Amino acid sequence: MRITTAMRVVVSVSVMLIGELVSLRAQSGGPLVRIVWMGYSDVLLGLEQVPTNVVVQVSEDLGVWQDLLDVCSRTNRVSVFDRDASLAKGGARFYRLRVPGVSVESAHARWQAQALQSYSYHFQRRCFCPPEIIREADVTVSHGQVVGATNVVYGDPFWTPPEQPDLSGLHTIEQFFDMIVVAQQESGVVAVSYDPVMGFPRRIAVDQFLEMVDDEYEYYVDRVTPEPGGGL
Repeated sequence: MRITTAMRVVVSVSVMLIGELVSLRAQSGGPLVRIVWMGYSDVLLGLEQVPTNVVVQVSEDLGVWQDLLDVCSRTNRVSVFDRDASLAKGGARFYRLRVPGVSVESAHARWQAQALQSYSYHFQRRCFCPPEIIREADVTVSHGQVVGATNVVYGDPFWTPPEQPDLSGLHTIEQFFDMIVVAQQESGVVAVSYDPVMGFPRRIAVDQFLEMVDDEYEYYVDRVTPEPGGGL
């Protein structure tokens, strides 16, 4: 897979050429997006001289662009992961920035337009967590409340789980939105990927304290499915 980065709006370009990253700035000290590291399935992007809120966009042909991550930061130099890079089956993958970013309110309004109170979804969590934390599950929400979880995976595979999972550590989509609002007010960096159709947060990545390590966590939500009669 050939990966190229580009940014419009505040013009800056970064190009991968034979494994070497060449960066061009349209103005001295202007915003820049660059590839820091590439793994088997992830790409680490460095954002420099960026405003408080910005969207990282991705394209495979430089023609059609899609929002990848909305980034809210307390610093103008941050690093974020493209966790979807493995989905690009070969070919090119281009990046650029768009200003301003996506507001939580607009994404929330798109989700509320679905008028869902009862639904199921698949949940995953990345964190440095104690063994009793649920890392993965299929979650059921009924009338706005979490009522069940199946296929539960805990933080430590050798930990003896309870007969019934503790549902208090699982969330509704509405609660995920509340979490984003609080994180943007209190944390160093918050990066969110919103579903382009239904508006729910597909990925929430939070770095609580920029000067600390191992305090980062990520939530993943997919396979949101309405339950029968799940509308308002």
